[in-house]
Amino acid sequence: MKEGRFVLPEGVSYSLLVLSPSKTMRPELLSKIKELAEAGGVVFGPAPERSPSMENYPACDDVVKGLAADLWDGGLILTGDSLDGALAKGHLAPDVVCPEDILWKHRREGDTEIYFLSNQKDAARNETISFRVTGKVPELWWPETGRMDLEPPFAAAEGRVSVPLDFDIHTSLFVVFRKAADIQERKVPERKPPVVLAQIDGPWTVAFPFGEETFQKLACWTEHENDNVKYFSGEAVYRTVFTAPAVREGVVVHLGEVNDIAVVRLNGRELGTLWMHPYKIDISAALKDGENHLEITVVNPWKNRLAGDARPDVKSAGTFTSQKVIKADANLKHAGLLGPVKIMVE
Repeated sequence: MKEGRFVLPEGVSYSLLVLSPSKTMRPELLSKIKELAEAGGVVFGPAPERSPSMENYPACDDVVKGLAADLWDGGLILTGDSLDGALAKGHLAPDVVCPEDILWKHRREGDTEIYFLSNQKDAARNETISFRVTGKVPELWWPETGRMDLEPPFAAAEGRVSVPLDFDIHTSLFVVFRKAADIQERKVPERKPPVVLAQIDGPWTVAFPFGEETFQKLACWTEHENDNVKYFSGEAVYRTVFTAPAVREGVVVHLGEVNDIAVVRLNGRELGTLWMHPYKIDISAALKDGENHLEITVVNPWKNRLAGDARPDVKSAGTFTSQKVIKADANLKHAGLLGPVKIMVE
């Protein structure tokens, strides 16, 4: 114990010890919990009724009952129906307030507070997350790109900082507090919604190794009437032309659904490779006023081709595997650029 916190050997510390909802506990463990509680540790959970062990039975059960009476009847351990209630009783403010399906981890490095948050939902979302931090301003760090926002919008009040965060499907980010500041109470400024400059529905010219196809609108390759497209695995290049107004910064192309990797080029300039949600990238540096040539190279894995080659009427397969684990009736994986493709100002 150190300053009322449970400190582990590697330095991680906790303000509350939560016991499992069990009716059994060995006397040795309960004695250690009593030692921690008497040293100032805050403990929450139900009282055990007996020992799970036959060692020193039945005396062990009497020891458990006696220790439980000292701890729970003596008010050293908090009880109740909810963890929130226990935190309130123990005058403990939660470190992070967020939905249950956003997982988080808190580390401290010197005077820097580092929070890692991960969206577990199969959907994009915007959430305002509250942190138990005072006297510091937040920074947002994105691990997949190294991008940092050193001045994000935030609110501060009553010893906490609240930060509005945009999560895409299964994305994560760091919220870092390292710069000290005299922060008065403040509210989150109003956020402007993104503006859609254009939605590119079609037509698209799609270049496959075996030839070109025209897609009047974006669709999954596996739904195509041409078996060469339906079972295609590899690299295909989408090309189209769109018109954009003279906007010079904050313009992104959002590709929507991509299966599985995309390389984006605009007006002959390669802008980057996208391999995870959100499939979007800033195109401001390559955007022209008026007509723009957009090229998206899409790559998918080889499951669909293996399924196509496994069909009994295929005389010359284009793939080889030592073990034919993909059968002709296998469910095909979504493939290609499905969109919707949007040009947006964020």
